[in-house]
Amino acid sequence: MTDEVVEAVPKSVMDDVYTRAKVSVWWDLENWDVCKDLDPFKIKDNICSALAEMKYRGDVSIFCFGDTSIIPQDFQSALGIPINHVPAANKSEKDLRIVAGMLDWSFDNPPPANYLLISDNVQFTYAVMRLLEMRYNILLAISHQNAPERSLLGPAKIVWLCTSLFAGGSPIYIRESPIYTREFAGGSPIYIRGISNKLDTATGSDSEDSEVHAGN
Repeated sequence: MTDEVVEAVPKSVMDDVYTRAKVSVWWDLENWDVCKDLDPFKIKDNICSALAEMKYRGDVSIFCFGDTSIIPQDFQSALGIPINHVPAANKSEKDLRIVAGMLDWSFDNPPPANYLLISDNVQFTYAVMRLLEMRYNILLAISHQNAPERSLLGPAKIVWLCTSLFAGGSPIYIRESPIYTREFAGGSPIYIRGISNKLDTATGSDSEDSEVHAGN
């Protein structure tokens, strides 16, 4: 029997598949003040422009989470993006709702698709690693260059500074291939209670399912 030769899909073709796919943006507004000197009317369009500059031209959806009681009302109105209110004192609930929302979005939007996470929070490392394993493309924006631990940077193909992303600017680096290993997170994944089981189930691991929904 003659061995069948299967040609690898060229990287340029794979990249093109993702650049034409949907992008969901998940913005943790804990450090919202990094954009307080920017024109909030332009931030939404500038995020789309920054993505388009990197050839990501699929439909863009933006989801924001933060404490609306401490974010100025005029900023919220000008931003033009609904903010899911989570009290600042309840940080773990905000983390849970963001990850739950990201997972729920994946159920309706199978890969190829893209996630852009705007956060310095390393508690999202496990979630984005699992999404990477599910063949989603991970993008990241951070408040300053030394903000997160390297574990959060590993899965990201492209990383922006928030101020640059919100101004429609260029990323600080582009990775040829994301670091595709859990060992990058220091040997043990960071679990968010109630979410890790759903991520394990989605990627085919054996674990109990735990029903979690993102709220508005």
